[in-house]
Amino acid sequence: LRDAQGNVAMLYDRDEDVRGTVLAWTSLDCMVAKLSLPKLVEMAEDYEPEGIRFFGVNPNIQDTPEEIVERMTQGGGDFPILTDPMQAVTDRVEIERTPEVILLAADFRVIYRGAIDDQYKVGASQPFARHEWLVEAIECLIADEEIETARTEPAGCLVGRIVDRAQIELSYNRDIAPILDKNCVPCHRPEQIGPMS
Repeated sequence: LRDAQGNVAMLYDRDEDVRGTVLAWTSLDCMVAKLSLPKLVEMAEDYEPEGIRFFGVNPNIQDTPEEIVERMTQGGGDFPILTDPMQAVTDRVEIERTPEVILLAADFRVIYRGAIDDQYKVGASQPFARHEWLVEAIECLIADEEIETARTEPAGCLVGRIVDRAQIELSYNRDIAPILDKNCVPCHRPEQIGPMS
């Protein structure tokens, strides 16, 4: 994948100082993702010295690279946001909502997947998080301890999907006839400019 500036990101860098990698799926129009971005920025600052890398992944086709860069600049973040406009990676790891995070160990095993915490969800929030699942997973990774909660359900917005045209059912009456009536039939009928009907 490339970041929003067009640079190729190296997820599989075998740097010995890297103990783990957080991939955080995010978007510009999801309120849960917007509210969660400052948390990710703070975590990236706190855990980079511990060897934890952060990458954002934006799978939404409606979010432009320029808008992504602007949001990160406004949010004070400096970790790369990778763009996945064809949703190849997003589909491969079956991401459905933003924000959703995946924590990879140094050997690229998935050791945590799910929500950042439980503070925000679509249509609801609470003053603070009761469960900080990503922080807990990172702390366990750094301490080389077993992660108690390795999977949670993300509660954000659905990813803006690319419509698979092969799966769209077309109907002559609903889809084709109105196009012909509007663009062809006025001329292509007997006694008109294009009588070959």
